[in-house]
Amino acid sequence: MRIGIVVPAEIIDEIITFLSGEFPEIEAVPFPYHSIVEIPDLLSGRQNSVETFLFLGDTARRYAEKSVPHATEWLTIPRSSASLLRLFYRARDKGYPMRIATDLDRRDFFDLAFKEIGMSENDFSLEILPILAYNEGLLIKNAAAMEKLYRMGKVSYCITLFYKVRDILDSKGIPVYILQPSFDDIRNGLQRLVLTHESMLDRGNRLAVIAIHIDALKESIPNNNDYRLSMEKLQVSREIHRFAHFLDAACIEQPPSGYFLFTTPALIENATNHYHH
Repeated sequence: MRIGIVVPAEIIDEIITFLSGEFPEIEAVPFPYHSIVEIPDLLSGRQNSVETFLFLGDTARRYAEKSVPHATEWLTIPRSSASLLRLFYRARDKGYPMRIATDLDRRDFFDLAFKEIGMSENDFSLEILPILAYNEGLLIKNAAAMEKLYRMGKVSYCITLFYKVRDILDSKGIPVYILQPSFDDIRNGLQRLVLTHESMLDRGNRLAVIAIHIDALKESIPNNNDYRLSMEKLQVSREIHRFAHFLDAACIEQPPSGYFLFTTPALIENATNHYHH
């Protein structure tokens, strides 16, 4: 199966290498871009060279869908709270207070991540500056708005979805992080894409669903250490994704503590007999 991987040129080699190791049976075809506006020309006329496409973000996918016709479903690599938690860890390691400016218009996404590390509303501040439509001029204005908040002392660092915003702020010495999916998110996205594609090819296949819920870990963590609690939860999440990969299952997170694995009854039976922790 040939899948087109549509991601920024800056990270294409890292992602292709990861996918080649995790999914040797799949040919991941790179479609790197430097700016989202390049994507329609990049894909136009090449839809039939791969069976479907996987995009880094919804903005890139929606932008391409406006002008590039396609017969298969295009999917986006999902972002779990793990993608935010690793940025929080990097910022904390640098000593930055939790005063953040972001263009990710998902307050609930941040609230969940803060909750997972045990932070209350008094422990952080969040300035959301959404970009309602992709436009190079709007990205420049967005970067200027974030810079102003930083210069005024209202935020300590920024989190952005866009490389142009990251590059502008970074050139001015403003602490900024780009929000990228974790490797578990990338694995999850490809598994979901493969499952969707296969189900479209053969609607007659039976589908099995495994529901997993993580019970509260606080009782097993001394003194309710919030950082330790979040790390333990990430470890459990990694094991669930490892099991999903063993099943060839698509793993969909159901926040805050649930997971659904989509696969076939035959693969579940085989895994029961052969899977080892």
